[in-house]
Amino acid sequence: MAAANGRADVDSLRQCYYMIAKKEYRPDPLKLSGAPLLNYNPNLSAYDGLMGGEAHG
Repeated sequence: MAAANGRADVDSLRQCYYMIAKKEYRPDPLKLSGAPLLNYNPNLSAYDGLMGGEAHG
């Protein structure tokens, strides 16, 4: 399960084991239907200036 998601670290393996062993404690999937969509486009030009580059828009 962890490898299928590109993870092989100890914490990911432990979480997969817990999910398999403790099925009664598995939460229901999060439902996001009806959630408002945010049309946010951040201006990162200040950070580009700090990094010595220009904004790539």
